[in-house]
Amino acid sequence: MPAGAFRGQPPIPDDTVTTLALTYRFVAPNTMLDAVAGAIARSIFKTKAQLVAKTPLASQIEAPDPDDKNPVLPVHPGVVAYLNSGEQSFFDEFQKYFYLGGMVLSMVGSAIALLVGHLNRKKSESDLRQIDRLIELADKALVAQASELKALEDELNGIIAWFVKGQASGTADSTAFSIAIAHAQHAIERKREALRQGQTGSMLQQES
Repeated sequence: MPAGAFRGQPPIPDDTVTTLALTYRFVAPNTMLDAVAGAIARSIFKTKAQLVAKTPLASQIEAPDPDDKNPVLPVHPGVVAYLNSGEQSFFDEFQKYFYLGGMVLSMVGSAIALLVGHLNRKKSESDLRQIDRLIELADKALVAQASELKALEDELNGIIAWFVKGQASGTADSTAFSIAIAHAQHAIERKREALRQGQTGSMLQQES
């Protein structure tokens, strides 16, 4: 096979070849992290002796030449770093990734904590508004007319429905709401009973 038969730049092959050999290349995408590519290369070379015990062909596994200026396939930067730096530098590189990963996780955790705190504050404010409204309903019921009690009772039922849904999802404070709901219900019933007794008294006076 004459030099430059494949018309490459530089010429491939760079010299006349009389003997051909078939090689297999372990190829990784350029997007692979350097630490991952280095870890794969380390694993292959560390287990080479075990692979040779399984098949003699494994003895032909060779590391790529990181100093080759014009390789047919460029060597992944992570593998180059492992081959040039050695074992200790490889673990130092991994420690850097772990450190950066820890910082990212810490930042994410802080952001989640802030978000949860914000949501909890909004939930507490919403709960307090509903409890305040229940107290207002009780106060209004004590001075309400018979025609107004129905509207107050409908609003109370709406708040009770909201509270029951919150209980089902575990987002409502049962103690505070139970007291406020019972207070409003008692005020409405007491006023309704007072109006009923007032109507009965009027009827008795008319009969007499």
